[in-house]
Amino acid sequence: MQQERVVFKVNKDLCSACGLCIRECPQGAIALIWGKADIDPDCCNGCQRCLDFCPQGAIFESERVFPAELVTTIDGLKKQAEGIVARIEKLVAGV
Repeated sequence: MQQERVVFKVNKDLCSACGLCIRECPQGAIALIWGKADIDPDCCNGCQRCLDFCPQGAIFESERVFPAELVTTIDGLKKQAEGIVARIEKLVAGV
């Protein structure tokens, strides 16, 4: 089963814990955790009801990042950093 790239998240600073999103979620993907709404991306079907019903505008759409993508990105950043360090070392040695 392919996972969706789009997920919904809650801005904890805006969430008032009113519970409207919890009542409207047909999947039961939302719970109050530490007094704020929290959406389980594995249970969410992406229907956007929570987004439509949140009076605070605390729910927003985001893009899911998968672990394999993070590894690839980190590897690329390491290579870039190594190249930058090598150039700096050449500059310092030439001074």
